[in-house]
Amino acid sequence: IPLRKNKQRRCIVIGNGPSLKQDIEKIASDSEADFLCVNHFADSEFYEKIKPELYVFLDPYFWRDDAHESFISKREKTFELISNKTSWPLTILIPTYAKSYRPHQNFSSNNLIKVVYYSAAQTKGLPDWIAHRLFDTGLFTPPSINVLIHSIFLAARFGYAKVCFYGADTSWHESLVLNQQTNELLIKYTHFYGESLESVFIDCQKNIKSNVSH
Repeated sequence: IPLRKNKQRRCIVIGNGPSLKQDIEKIASDSEADFLCVNHFADSEFYEKIKPELYVFLDPYFWRDDAHESFISKREKTFELISNKTSWPLTILIPTYAKSYRPHQNFSSNNLIKVVYYSAAQTKGLPDWIAHRLFDTGLFTPPSINVLIHSIFLAARFGYAKVCFYGADTSWHESLVLNQQTNELLIKYTHFYGESLESVFIDCQKNIKSNVSH
């Protein structure tokens, strides 16, 4: 990933949290920034209005062959929308450990889309001063806890002078629901483009149900 490629530009990282509703119109009218979006943003009508330069995927269900069929259906819809809607140059960023699953094949029909694999090795357990130096090499990234963490890091790696982010509602604990009849843990996913109530699983195959402690 190039360093300081866009040092005179500002990058706006767009998360899909519900707070984006109050900012999306303002963001869409900003002609002086580049945009980075994540996950299922292409499902939104604003994808074609904003025309992002960068698109980041991190969750394993976006490429795992053994992901649950509901995840596969969900990702295929998004991939198809990206392929069909994108009429401008777009760089899709995916971790190198996903390369063996060949997710880039989903976008081969659109020559305006370039897939770039970035190294996402972790620095867990290392002192901060060592981790920070390893980040500078571009071979290591911060923890893969949330796609926005990687997105902000990647925007910095691209050398943007300033990185802003919206729609970062990292408050999932407030969305947990316990079914009082079955004792099953549920979560109310609230994105700026819609809501859903779903069971919570630890794995993308939906074999291992999660619990509050996890």
